[in-house]
Amino acid sequence: MALTLYGEFIRLVEQLQAHKIPYVVIGGLAVSYHSHARATEDIDFLVLTPDIERIRGLMRSLSYLIETPPWTFQNSGLTVRRFSRFEGEEHMIVDIMTSAEPKYVSMVERAIVADTAAGPVRFACKDDLIFLKRQRNSPQDQVDIADLQK
Repeated sequence: MALTLYGEFIRLVEQLQAHKIPYVVIGGLAVSYHSHARATEDIDFLVLTPDIERIRGLMRSLSYLIETPPWTFQNSGLTVRRFSRFEGEEHMIVDIMTSAEPKYVSMVERAIVADTAAGPVRFACKDDLIFLKRQRNSPQDQVDIADLQK
């Protein structure tokens, strides 16, 4: 079975929900939800810091066997943990952002729940996504912000 972005996204969302781990989808997939489909090569979630050990166990159970050391974005309070999975020649990256800061906790709390073919999915609201994009502010983030503000 091929390792696909959509297939892995659905599998991860189903498992987050089954394990009752609060999450919100951020990054390119959330931009696609709010604006238009755009190419992305990874899956990004924001979860709460107290849930990180549960996330680590969940990712291991889903064959994400490589975890990079966490790093924190300067001035943001967000810590990133990157998980990788390999299947033959295919490779999938999942970035898990964590924080215990109130501004990020509230992002998880006010997620927009969208009914999808895979069931309910929790996406960051547009304003929160713009805020997150401004934190990193890469050239792609700037394009995404412009699209989200239309």
